[in-house]
Amino acid sequence: MPEDQHSLYLKLAESLIQDYRTIISESRRKFVPIKDAAEKQITWLRTHMNGHEDLKLCLLTNTSLIDPFLNGCATKQLKIVSISLSSFQKLISRECLSEGGAQSLIDVLWALVDANVEEVRVLQTTILLLTSSSLVHGDMLAKAVSLCLRLHDSKSAATVNTAAAAVRQCANAVFDRVLKEANTMENLSEIVRLEEISPANTAELSPTAMDAYRLFQDLCALLNDEAPTWISGITHFSRPLGLELVEALISTYSILFRQHTTFAYLLKTSLCPLVIKLFSPSLKLRSTPSGTSSRPTDVTSTIASTAVVQTSGVASGSAITVNPSSVASAVEKISFPIVVRLKRLITVIVEQYFHLLNTECEIYLSVLIRFLDVDKTAWQRALALEVLQKFSTQPDLIRRMCISYDMRQHSTKIFSELIGALSHYVQAVLANPSPGDELVKETNQSSVVTPVPGPNQSLLYYKGSFFPILQPKSFLVDLLDRSDAPNLQEGYCLSLAFGCLLRIVNSLDTAINHSTTEEIHPIADMTVVGTSVQEQFIVLSWCGLLSAFALLLEASADEQITASLLQAIHTMIGLCGKLRVDAARDSFVTTLCKAALPSSYARSMFSAGQTKGLQSGSSTAHEEVFERSPVAIVVTQGAGHSIQVTAKPAYGSITGTQSSTGSTIATSLATTSESHSVSPGGSLLLTVKHLQATRSVLFAASVHGNVLGNSWNIILGTLQNLVWMLGLKIEPAAHLYFKPSNTCASSMSSTPDVGQPPQTVLSAQGQQAGVSVVPSPVLNDLTSLSAMLANLFAQSSNLDVAALNDLVLGLCHLSSEAIEAASVNKPASHFPVAKLTEVGLVNIDRLNLWWDNVCCQLLTMCKLQNTDLRQLAANSLVALVKQAMAAPQTPTFWKNEALTNVVLDPLSALSEVPFDDVREKQLECVQHMLHCWGEHIGTSWLRLIEIIGVIRDSFKVDLIQTAFQCFKLIVTDYMNSLLFNCYPACVETAARFGRQQQDLNIALTAIGTIRYRPKSASAL
Repeated sequence: MPEDQHSLYLKLAESLIQDYRTIISESRRKFVPIKDAAEKQITWLRTHMNGHEDLKLCLLTNTSLIDPFLNGCATKQLKIVSISLSSFQKLISRECLSEGGAQSLIDVLWALVDANVEEVRVLQTTILLLTSSSLVHGDMLAKAVSLCLRLHDSKSAATVNTAAAAVRQCANAVFDRVLKEANTMENLSEIVRLEEISPANTAELSPTAMDAYRLFQDLCALLNDEAPTWISGITHFSRPLGLELVEALISTYSILFRQHTTFAYLLKTSLCPLVIKLFSPSLKLRSTPSGTSSRPTDVTSTIASTAVVQTSGVASGSAITVNPSSVASAVEKISFPIVVRLKRLITVIVEQYFHLLNTECEIYLSVLIRFLDVDKTAWQRALALEVLQKFSTQPDLIRRMCISYDMRQHSTKIFSELIGALSHYVQAVLANPSPGDELVKETNQSSVVTPVPGPNQSLLYYKGSFFPILQPKSFLVDLLDRSDAPNLQEGYCLSLAFGCLLRIVNSLDTAINHSTTEEIHPIADMTVVGTSVQEQFIVLSWCGLLSAFALLLEASADEQITASLLQAIHTMIGLCGKLRVDAARDSFVTTLCKAALPSSYARSMFSAGQTKGLQSGSSTAHEEVFERSPVAIVVTQGAGHSIQVTAKPAYGSITGTQSSTGSTIATSLATTSESHSVSPGGSLLLTVKHLQATRSVLFAASVHGNVLGNSWNIILGTLQNLVWMLGLKIEPAAHLYFKPSNTCASSMSSTPDVGQPPQTVLSAQGQQAGVSVVPSPVLNDLTSLSAMLANLFAQSSNLDVAALNDLVLGLCHLSSEAIEAASVNKPASHFPVAKLTEVGLVNIDRLNLWWDNVCCQLLTMCKLQNTDLRQLAANSLVALVKQAMAAPQTPTFWKNEALTNVVLDPLSALSEVPFDDVREKQLECVQHMLHCWGEHIGTSWLRLIEIIGVIRDSFKVDLIQTAFQCFKLIVTDYMNSLLFNCYPACVETAARFGRQQQDLNIALTAIGTIRYRPKSASAL
């Protein structure tokens, strides 16, 4: 033995000698045999301490060494017992207690428990004995565990707490032995599959595994009010302690239960039916909120029907079997400590044993969902929501839940029911507000006054009631030291349901867009054939999520809540678009767009489809939207359209402020209501919340543009109305135009006029054209929104082919509506024309994708009687033609005959339009071409000559003069560049100028322009 260890055992021997002397002193008169035995052991220790043999071995093999201590414990004298137990602890710590000695010690400890002597020291000794060695096993181990459980029923609080700790440590020690043995043998390498679970063959278990098996089995039996087969002497058992113990074991030693067939079978047959049974007192099952049946269902029949479900590949003995009579005889008292621990136990089972206990998890999840019923107490519902919220944050669990249940035939649609229940609960709470809120049921008060929210509190506001949204710092499921449910904060359950919905969206995003621990594969018996698993995630969830988010977004009176909801909707738009679930995508986009518009305006817009031009109607009635968010902008409709920008108050001002006297002022909402209940005649009121939603609409279109599909129509219609309301800038930026050369820079220096936005009339805080005198947050928001709008269309060059086509078709659809509105003398929006131009400018390098559609639409608008729209379309068409000619090309534009024909065809088509303003723009474009590319026009000369030669009697003189100047320039400077087929056209054009009667000077000089051209004469 090393010298340092020998010194440790020398100190142990000296300490034992001192303990013997104390026992001798205490037993000199009454317990002479004990005194004699102690004196004998002192002599023995003195002898061996001076020797050179292994002192530890000597102490371990001396069976008489512990006799004085055993006999001392038998005296029941407190001081002697205390000294004896202390000595035993020293021997155990130094591993100097033999197996026989350990068994004798257990017997003595049992006797001390019967005599109620030194209970705490007995527990301390038991803990040390079981955790520091493996001497105790089999029946003696059962006796030691029984000893701890008996003391947990003590009347002393200190003893009860120590006994609880002892039970936990002893149980952990038993399972630690199995785990250590398994690691040594390396025989647990694969996770047990469901079909491999079979009736346990305990004969094959090692002694340590057998101890753990029997311990867990008896714990389940005790919890089930059944007689244990291994643990003995228990007359009372604490269910809260037992549930805590079981939870700790299956959580800490999950590898044993997942990889050891025997333990997996024990979990399935002993624990799971127990959990269902213990839930029965708190369940009078009804159909879930999303269910179709309204008939209440007794829990006994539910368990009887679900618990006998056989799992494929599992023998009949492994089925869940619950005796209905035992369920009916369960204690019908709803116990908060029991329910808390059951919820924690369910959490562990679902999270860690989903693959093993698939059917059981289905039952547990159904039970949790049914706790959202309105007939449950608030704390029961809160506990269920806390567990569901934890599940909602786990993408892998959500994915397995969908695949295992919702996508299989003849299976409960757990995920769909969960979404439906949460959505129904949120809608039920908001739609049927009671004084206080739904948590007031437990207050037992005859009348409850709705509390006024404090400052800086997140709120929902609906039908005149406040609903606080909390950020819980502690949860009921963690309150293991409470015997009764605490009073819950106002809005606690609603806050949990709100959090669940948001977390489910985040989990869906992770499950679909990011890698998970398991591959996603289609399943053989999937309900909907031909769809991907990921697509089914959306199909199963979007309806419930949409209905909840739409109502919550409407009720939100807090900027942070609104931002969270907008982000969730934004995420769902991306997921639906990516997986091509078009109906869901369009619905979420519609909800987002509705939030950006005044509610009455949005209702009229979306109820009748997209708007026909601009809406103009009477003033909107007062709605709660003004009580949830301060008014930022007042839009005056009609001929005197104007926009009045107000200062942007903080969100916190909605809910009141604290006065210097400490009283809460809750009149701000009423003041807001009075001041805005009657809006100015013909006005629309936009709140800060509308601006926040507008930003989200622009952001969603920018990020998800490639997957929006037909939803572009909804977004563009919304943006068109917002541009009109907010007076946002819609003209293409000047930097989008190419400058072909310095020679024609002057003609290109000014960008085409594509229409002016509605005139902005600011309040006293600002001035015309958005230049503010006093800086306003709302003005900053408008500037930011204008920039986002411009970037959205400027970045359309990044869209793929299909998305660009959808965008162009959407703008064409809006322009068709503008045409229809203009044809009946209604106000027509310039937005689609301006944005068609901008999209064309930034996508000029792939004009083959959009040119025909855009130009056809613009040509149609050029023929309108509406002057503004016609001129705007002509400007846009000419701008696109110029851009196409100036854009870098390989080969260059004028050497690509096919491209030249495509681009110049719309310009030629303008010749059919009889309006002077359109003709003026056409001739301006021809002049531009002659000045900038006269040397390169080549095969297009004939087209230009034909355009110039279009002369109508209705044309004003200025147009005739401009056309003649172009013609004169051609025959003067470029006659030698013309092809032979151009000369007859020149003669015909000169003749037309000669026949016109608007300008006689031009008529007289027209033929002279080509009379003395030798080449032309020879051509003729």
